[in-house]
Amino acid sequence: MNSTTRFFLIAAAGLSLIADRTFAGPVDKNKDGSWTPAEIQAAWGASKPKRVALFKQIDKNSDGVITPDEFDDPAVFKKWDLNGDGKVTQNEFLLATAKSATQTLQKEDTNHDGTVSLQERIDGAKARRAARQAGQ
Repeated sequence: MNSTTRFFLIAAAGLSLIADRTFAGPVDKNKDGSWTPAEIQAAWGASKPKRVALFKQIDKNSDGVITPDEFDDPAVFKKWDLNGDGKVTQNEFLLATAKSATQTLQKEDTNHDGTVSLQERIDGAKARRAARQAGQ
């Protein structure tokens, strides 16, 4: 798995929003140093073709569903399997990954001003890293 694929898997798992190494990048359209819900949703919606391509890449046997044997992270798989039937359809994948953008905004907007600042992104990344290291 290459680093781009790995990043998008992480993004789809709700651990980050977009594959961009700078904070502002393509999300912060007005370059004010923070992400608004509208900017996040616009960037996430624009990434749908990439998420469809990622789904197809993960669906190794091209049968239109991702099964646990095609993806080895049970926690992420469970998040994607919205109806709990043991397989993830493309629609479930797209819904689950889109939902993660809103959830990330809600989690990382710690001062509840409706935007995610660079400091909030940094703090959120540190918290996720600590949770992973603690085995959560």
